[in-house]
Amino acid sequence: MQAISLFTGIGGFEIAFHQVFGDEGKVIQMCECDADAQTVLRSHFPSTPIHPDIHTYYPDVNWNYTTGLIFGGFPCTNTSCAGDRAGLSGQESRLWLEMLRVVAIARPRFVLVENPTGLIHRGLRAILGGLRVAGYSTEVEIVSAEQLGAPHERERLFIIAYPYHLCQRQDRMPPCWDEQIRAEIEAIYNQGRQTQPSDTRVDDGIPLWLGGIGFAGQWRDTAHTTPVYAGVRRHMESRRKCVDLYGRSVVPACAAVAFHRIKYLSEWWRDV
Repeated sequence: MQAISLFTGIGGFEIAFHQVFGDEGKVIQMCECDADAQTVLRSHFPSTPIHPDIHTYYPDVNWNYTTGLIFGGFPCTNTSCAGDRAGLSGQESRLWLEMLRVVAIARPRFVLVENPTGLIHRGLRAILGGLRVAGYSTEVEIVSAEQLGAPHERERLFIIAYPYHLCQRQDRMPPCWDEQIRAEIEAIYNQGRQTQPSDTRVDDGIPLWLGGIGFAGQWRDTAHTTPVYAGVRRHMESRRKCVDLYGRSVVPACAAVAFHRIKYLSEWWRDV
């Protein structure tokens, strides 16, 4: 599965993508404008090219609905309850239109869009309509970090889109996501319970004990204890910037639920 990552941030989606698809998945392009986030990405994904401005990014692929994946969470500044609630007309959240433009050019087999649940009232209908015009059917689901064992709720809305023609034959319709999501969440949570934290230290602002808990399930089991560095070290340089980058990132465990669904659909429609 080849993928293009838009609004990449510090790579939360990429962590989940590689955990789900393994050697069968490859991110061929990232798009991220923040210089500090780019530094983190180059450290962890040195061989993946990064385009700095989505306005000037034109994919050099045309998958023609047969293969490929485009994923990303466009800025939620205007769609989340914590923002100004201007919706897709806001200066930052309107970048969704650039994501839709890239999708229309590349025509991937699958599209994955992520945003806070405030999008339900501030742009979801327009996004689904835009994908419909581009030739895609959609599935929508809400996944929270709390469901996966994290100590915070952090609900996120995921939209999975795939071409119309995959749904035209009723005998080829897969079970709906609602029927699958409980099993996916339980599997990811149980996997996290088996993961052990590594030695504690801080590297580029990311506590290693967080990285050692691959799918977050262990957080709930250790809620009564506090790691040496709970979050970003208070007196480290550029702490505010680190916290900001964290806040704009997706919880990899939540993204993994969506990627598992895409992997399932890809195998279901392998011969279509």
